[in-house]
Amino acid sequence: MRNRNFVFIVCAVALLGLTVVGYLLPSMTELAALFKKDKYYGKAQNIYEQLYAQGNRSAEVVGALVELYLQNGRVDESVKFLEEYVHLNPTDVTALKEMGKLYQYSQRPDDYLNNLEKLSRLNPDMDTLREMSRVYSYYGLRQKQINVVERIIAAEKPNEDDIIDLAYLYIDTGRASDVNKLVEKYLNSPLDLKHVRNAEFFMSYLLDQNKDKQAIEFATKYLEKHHTVANALRLANRLSLRNREAAAYALIQPFKSELNTNPELLALSADLKVALKMEDEAHDDLKKLYNAGKLPPSLVRLFVELSLDSLPPENLEALAKKVDVRTLSDDTLLKLLEIAASDNTSTIAQQLKGKLDADFLKDHPIIAVTLAITLDKNPRKAELQRLRQDMNLSASTRLRLAKFCLAAGIKDEALALVRTFSSSDNYRDVSMYELANLFVELHEEKRGKVIFDDLFSGKNGSKLRYVESGWALLTVASGNPDQVEKWISKSTTPSLLTDIFYMAKQKKYGTLTLKAAQLLHDRMKTKATDAILAQALILNLKFEQALPLLRKLAAQDSKYDTPYLEALLQASQSSPLDQRADFAEELADYIKKRTGLSKNVPQETVANLLLNAGLKNQALIIFATLAENAGPDSEIVKRLLFIWGPRPSPDKIAWVWKRALSTRGYIQAQWLQHVLDLGEEDKFITYFERKQLDNNNPAIMDIYLNSLLAAHKDDRLNLFMASQLPKEQSARHLTELAKLFRAQGKANLLLAVLQRHAQLYPSKELYNEMATLALQDTTTNAAKAYFAAYFKQGGSGFSNHFIYGGMLLADGKTDLARQHFMAAEFLYPQVSPKGIDEEIMYASVLSLLKKTDQAKRQFARLNKKYPKNKRIQVAYSHMLMDDGLYDEAKNILLNKKG
Repeated sequence: MRNRNFVFIVCAVALLGLTVVGYLLPSMTELAALFKKDKYYGKAQNIYEQLYAQGNRSAEVVGALVELYLQNGRVDESVKFLEEYVHLNPTDVTALKEMGKLYQYSQRPDDYLNNLEKLSRLNPDMDTLREMSRVYSYYGLRQKQINVVERIIAAEKPNEDDIIDLAYLYIDTGRASDVNKLVEKYLNSPLDLKHVRNAEFFMSYLLDQNKDKQAIEFATKYLEKHHTVANALRLANRLSLRNREAAAYALIQPFKSELNTNPELLALSADLKVALKMEDEAHDDLKKLYNAGKLPPSLVRLFVELSLDSLPPENLEALAKKVDVRTLSDDTLLKLLEIAASDNTSTIAQQLKGKLDADFLKDHPIIAVTLAITLDKNPRKAELQRLRQDMNLSASTRLRLAKFCLAAGIKDEALALVRTFSSSDNYRDVSMYELANLFVELHEEKRGKVIFDDLFSGKNGSKLRYVESGWALLTVASGNPDQVEKWISKSTTPSLLTDIFYMAKQKKYGTLTLKAAQLLHDRMKTKATDAILAQALILNLKFEQALPLLRKLAAQDSKYDTPYLEALLQASQSSPLDQRADFAEELADYIKKRTGLSKNVPQETVANLLLNAGLKNQALIIFATLAENAGPDSEIVKRLLFIWGPRPSPDKIAWVWKRALSTRGYIQAQWLQHVLDLGEEDKFITYFERKQLDNNNPAIMDIYLNSLLAAHKDDRLNLFMASQLPKEQSARHLTELAKLFRAQGKANLLLAVLQRHAQLYPSKELYNEMATLALQDTTTNAAKAYFAAYFKQGGSGFSNHFIYGGMLLADGKTDLARQHFMAAEFLYPQVSPKGIDEEIMYASVLSLLKKTDQAKRQFARLNKKYPKNKRIQVAYSHMLMDDGLYDEAKNILLNKKG
């Protein structure tokens, strides 16, 4: 009995287990879905195909088969699956939408349109209708597009863009009455236009109907709601193009406060005012900005044109535009040409060329030659020499001609002209100071001084204005300051004393500088003469005497802080010992006063203030002292090196080397980096290779590498990398090395680094770059290997599939190549943006996949979009020749139609 019960229990448990297992085991559909989810696509596809063969036409099975077949490039079979499903389920909107996508992908536009029409009947939503309108527009089916847009407008609250689209469709199909009805309907409705382009359409329509008043009212109301300059400019420009300048001007008036900040508005306003005979107002608008230096370059021409009647006479370039230049003297014309020769942007020469006829130039040979030189940049030395030798040129004309030659870069001819001057010339109309400056500029001071000595003494019996200024200038410039020192006290002209002061200062004649400054200061005491005297005292190292003047000046104007601080600092270091403390205290007090600092001012702050005040040398003393105990990464050391600049003196470089060699480890590396930044690559390389540094320090090894790069020692660099790269384990460091070699254009080293990186940490990104480098080096086999590894790592990309497919095709691996071409075709819709390279590749992919008609359409579209593009023409013609269409190929290459 017990045995029977046991058997019964065992059987019951077994039956229960089978039942549970039956419930727990996944169905075929679920199993296929699991395989697909885990990317076992082959197994999943086999199960789905079995289910399909068994008559399972569910959305899940069909959808999965479509997706899997697409992944394998079996587009036509995917389409058949979905077409059969749609045939069985003609009201499935979702399936129809997917069917449309598949038709698009397989480039079956007619089927796509038919499917779209079915979808619109089942589910006429706005997205579907708008897509239909777009497709009808593409095919030029205007009436069908009109029907769809009318449905869109009738189905929902009117959209302004739809209304405008429908109006243009009516216009295209010649339905003028419908245009009028449509526009009038919405002009009288509460339609709130948002886009100015649509407002422009309605306004233009009213103008076409000669309803100017309504057009202006419409535009004005629109701008009241959408009050922006951009909107006003668009509508006003349209009115201006339609010759409604008054209306356009009225439209921009509410925005006149923005004239000074909006160049486009200012230009339109000026143009409209000129058209409305309001030139003076237009000129005033531009003049305000011109005087403030804010006139946009695009409006300068208009300003000059409007300024012809109002520019001051000293503005010679504008004067050339204003007057009949044939009435000007040769000297004035030469001055105009001098300006033109010294300024390549000047339009003077072109103006003169247009205004001076052949007869005028024949009568004025100097102008003819100099105008030709300015225009064609040809020195024409022989012609200048003939003018100089054969013509009896006045002193004034020779001066002007010499200055022209100097401006035109013909220095030897300018020099020859200057050497024609003598004390017997008539200098009545000559600017003597300008002539003296010309002698100085051409380093002919001594020759000039001889002439001016005679003129100054009155030997030629004439009294010339400003001859004493020229004489003093030339006397100082020729190295005879003592002569001017003896004479200068007789001069009572402040301008002459000022000229002497600046020339003496330039030549560093301290005594004469001080004497001229003291005389000037005695004649008149002003802020300017205080400053001149202070400068002269500093030049003569009389800092204590300069301080009272500089104290007063600095109290009045902060621009005198620098010379005041300089004088204080110098006085605190060079004055008698018992006075230095007072000057140092004054310096500290002044710095505190200017900066609002407390009494305990840090030395670094004082140094920065001195540096900001322009006292670089004094600031350096403090920074150098502070840097003695500072680390290489401290702000003090960084500031000191920055002030030194990229090429400091040898003693400064030696100081950095000393600090570097006195340390080890990471600190030494930081100091050595400073050494490298100072241009000491060769010396660093020598130290490193002699093992005088911490050569096992990775940071120092990196500096050595950078030194080799900077010194262009490629052989040593290659050896170093060959020895170190196999030891490298750090992904971060490999990435840094790749970045460095990439920036330096070292393709061979970059490839080696990428290979090591990929060996340690393989990734598709690394193989992709390696393949690209190999292609650039025309190393095809290596590129193929890298591409293979790239795809093995899960890489995918339109251009990569195309390029690798081409390589496989060249090796005769047609099936594998085709897979990559199909992948490229599949990925092309995802490419964004699509440039010409991608578009040519896509056309080539279609051709290689034997989709000849699609390829021809793509090439034809490209050839139209980029006419005369040789790459497109060659690729297109090759495809045609492969199909035996030699005449068509020839026409493409010759850029012929037909």
